Amino acid sequence: MKLLPLLVWLGTAALAPLTQDPDTKAAAKARLESALLAADLQFEVTPSQQSFALQFDFAGGRRQRVLVSATPGTAADLTVHAIYTTVWSGQEPPSAELVRTLCSQSKKFGGFYVFRDSKGVWALRFGAQFDATDLPATVGKGSPAATALRDLIEFVATVGDETVAELAKAK
Repeated sequence: MKLLPLLVWLGTAALAPLTQDPDTKAAAKARLESALLAADLQFEVTPSQQSFALQFDFAGGRRQRVLVSATPGTAADLTVHAIYTTVWSGQEPPSAELVRTLCSQSKKFGGFYVFRDSKGVWALRFGAQFDATDLPATVGKGSPAATALRDLIEFVATVGDETVAELAKAK
């Protein structure tokens, strides 16, 4: 008779995912969009609908584009959105020296990484993760979540701009 409690437990465990409210892509995108609006950031949705794009203007007429993934990733019980900017791109892979130089620059929030897109274009990016685990459906202006998102996006833009400027000087 010990089998019955085990079967009940297994049945409950198997059905549990079906009874939970799933965090759909659309819901995650809507929560992030609410946070972007609450942060008073100007953005547009990319043509692929995969990201929100933001433009930042810096000294000397430089512009830095920052992308925020609309679909979050998960790690353990965390829900995170990637925030990133490209600091270098080309048809050939970046040199080992350039990768070493950038990847050795430690940042408290974020880091550099190499990326190759579906068209074969190589890029060096700087990125960080925004913790959206407890992000409500509607984010209020001035809320801690909106402020944290704005600060992190502006940080990624600033690191991107400074890195592009340093790379330009090194040429």
